Order: sequence, then structure tokens, then C-alpha cells
Amino acid sequence: MRFNYSIDNEHAEKFISLLALGVLYSIKEKAISIDEAEVFIFTPSTSRILNEAGYSNALVDIIDSGCELEDVADLIPERLTDNVKDLISKTLSLIRASDYIAGTIDKKINLIE
Repeated sequence: MRFNYSIDNEHAEKFISLLALGVLYSIKEKAISIDEAEVFIFTPSTSRILNEAGYSNALVDIIDSGCELEDVADLIPERLTDNVKDLISKTLSLIRASDYIAGTIDKKINLIE
């Protein structure tokens, strides 16, 4: 069974930003590992899809930087916390700059068997 959440493209960038923020905060608080973050969102394929779909360079850059966190952890671990905090800040800025969403949005949530 699969949980499927689909959202209108008009609101997708904000939704993806919110997902990235939650994942980054979870890394910062050591609730998940970088490996888990890569499973959920920080993959080159996610970056490629967002880029090809015309999402903002800011969002694609956040995803790309998230993909590099494992390298930072391995090569310069003393910079990891600062890198994660910087990505959280950039993601918050992107969310703040996006349009306010009032009322309902076109989304579908369902289970697929």
C-alpha cells in the first residue's frame, strides 16, 4: 500500500520547501540521519526533477546543498551544524517569500493498494 499526496503545481514549491525544512530541522535535532534525509528528499533525482519542472533556483540549490551534507559530515564535520543551520535559514527565507495560501488548496490524499 502507498500513501499518495498530490498537490496543485501552483502550491508545490511551498510544500516541497516545508518538507525540506522539516527534514533539515530533524537533522539539526538529530532526530534523523543524513542518510534518512537523502531517502526523503535530498537526492540528485529530486534536484533534476525540480529543475526540469522550472522550480526556483533557490529551491534547487537547497536540494543540491542537502545532497552534499553527507560529504560535509565526512570531510569537514565541524562545518556540518553551520551548513544545516544555513540551509534552514535559506529554506525559511524561501517560504517567507512565497505567496500566502488562504482557504483550501487543490490537493488529493489517498491510499493506493
